[in-house]
Amino acid sequence: YMTVLVVLVGISWATFAIDPRKAAKRGLVICGTFVALVGMQFVAQEGTPKVNYFTRLEKFIYAAFLWISSLCIQTVVMYHISVTRRRHQLALDLDKWCAIVYACGIFCYLFVWLAYPFYRYAFYFLGTT
Repeated sequence: YMTVLVVLVGISWATFAIDPRKAAKRGLVICGTFVALVGMQFVAQEGTPKVNYFTRLEKFIYAAFLWISSLCIQTVVMYHISVTRRRHQLALDLDKWCAIVYACGIFCYLFVWLAYPFYRYAFYFLGTT
């Protein structure tokens, strides 16, 4: 499941390749990714055992929803700057920096998400908590 979720979040990063003035095309990519993420959530819920706490998979799915929602907000803001304010170059520069921050945030989250179990078990086997 995780590979598909990482690919879906990566596909959402493709919105940064679309011009900020074309909010409709960006919105289509975001909506398509969001719908695929909802479908993946249902598949993951059916394929995993029922427990009374959030699993790491569910936490990643909710984080992916947060990333996709932030992309939607970012698209609206870039469209407003580019079209309404007529500052297209500023929108392009901000869009470039948002893409960098977005990618760094995803990679940091994945690193922490992947490294945390090893960190936790290392202390467990060493006898410290």
